[in-house]
Amino acid sequence: MRQLMLAAVAVLATSIVASAQSTITATNYVVGAGGSVDITVQGTPGESFALLSSSTNSGFSFAGVNLAVGLDVQLVQLGVIPGGGTVVVPFTPPFPARDRIYLQAATSPSPAFAPLSVSNSVVLANAQDARLNMPVGGIVTANGTLTFGTPGVTVTHPSPGVYVINHNGFMPIPAVIPSITPIGAGIFLTSLGSGANFTTVTLNADAQFWFTIQVVRR
Repeated sequence: MRQLMLAAVAVLATSIVASAQSTITATNYVVGAGGSVDITVQGTPGESFALLSSSTNSGFSFAGVNLAVGLDVQLVQLGVIPGGGTVVVPFTPPFPARDRIYLQAATSPSPAFAPLSVSNSVVLANAQDARLNMPVGGIVTANGTLTFGTPGVTVTHPSPGVYVINHNGFMPIPAVIPSITPIGAGIFLTSLGSGANFTTVTLNADAQFWFTIQVVRR
């Protein structure tokens, strides 16, 4: 009986490893027409992977699994995850024919992709469309780390209370409207300067804050 139990535990552990969810990330999530990005697929070494793209994020299924891509799904690359568990796939979104593209990876211990495991979904936005229609925003910690925010936006903390938000490429004109909400008792905004590429936030002390930056509609 003990041997049977140990065997069952071993099989279960193997199953968990085999079904570990893969992940995908992109070097940039806002891409210009003709531009390309690297898509990094992380998963279990030795498993087959298929990187898929679509102009919508629902409607397609395979092996009984609903995927976050639509019926116009395209196969970007098919292969096997190497020993390091990571593979990088160059990808050129079909912009400007589409305003956004959804990507997802499917992995399986079988080349037939049954059983099937799927990764998170990422969306790539047409840079022109993104600049004209999408604000940027996020949460910045007291030490200047962007903990949650628009992909591609970065923050530096050059001196006490001063934070520089880099949103270069997101705003087509310098006429933008920044909104800053400090978090913490006794924390307030002392100055704010914003343009097409950078927004400089100065607080009376280091503190966490929310921000949104929206281009002025014309």
